[in-house]
Amino acid sequence: MAGGTAGPTVTTPRALNRAGCLALLGTARIGRLVYTRHGLPAVLPLGFALAGDAVVARVDPDLLADVRGSVVAFEVDVLDGEPPGGWWVTLVGRAGLAEGPAPCWPAGLAGCGLRIPAEVISGFRVP
Repeated sequence: MAGGTAGPTVTTPRALNRAGCLALLGTARIGRLVYTRHGLPAVLPLGFALAGDAVVARVDPDLLADVRGSVVAFEVDVLDGEPPGGWWVTLVGRAGLAEGPAPCWPAGLAGCGLRIPAEVISGFRVP
């Protein structure tokens, strides 16, 4: 367009492989659990840690009862700037009980641990 200003910069996200996705998950501490509650979609921010190729988090016993055995998603992102830059990763797996204390729990604190193995994982980076 002659005489006009340039439009926003369009950046194509670059797909990440499994190792890249897990590496980025290991740098984050807060993510979003995506699950079904009473037949409706629900999203809950959670503190978490990466244990091998699984996300582990301390959760309320009622939430663990709701999701245990169900397929859930866990999403983490770091996006900022103009033009936008950053990354996002989505992990999908069957929710289960985490054995023992998770790295993200305060020392000596036991409780209900949620474990989501990375059965399917995908992610993207925007330069």
